[in-house]
Amino acid sequence: MLKTAMMAFSVLALSATTVVPSAEAAPRKAAAKRPPPQIPSAFRGNWDGANLCDMDSDMRMQISARSIQFYEDHGSVIAVRQISPTEIRLTMSVHYAGDEAPVRQTDTLRLVDGGRELVYGRGGTEASPRSYQRCYGMRRQ
Repeated sequence: MLKTAMMAFSVLALSATTVVPSAEAAPRKAAAKRPPPQIPSAFRGNWDGANLCDMDSDMRMQISARSIQFYEDHGSVIAVRQISPTEIRLTMSVHYAGDEAPVRQTDTLRLVDGGRELVYGRGGTEASPRSYQRCYGMRRQ
């Protein structure tokens, strides 16, 4: 009985001193990276406010997954919030021609007429919306 008690004590003592690796010593799992925000494909393409679809139009706008290129200005996507299938709220870092520092700006883009027209609300409001027509081909006049 003494021998059994000694064995039990040895097992308990050994298990109490067993070293368990800490979380720091354990290999870290690769942090799941979020994909960068993108403008939905329905909004992408060439647009022109004057309905000319001319490369030299000062109302021209080209929307890609991560940026918007205006006639002289350029915006890089920071965040995209889908409001509905036809409307998004877009936060961008915009570089205006002549300005040295970019400006953070939130705008609203809404597709109408089956995606043939885009209403662009600057500053995230509809206070001064501009309408653009989708261009299926850009040309020079």
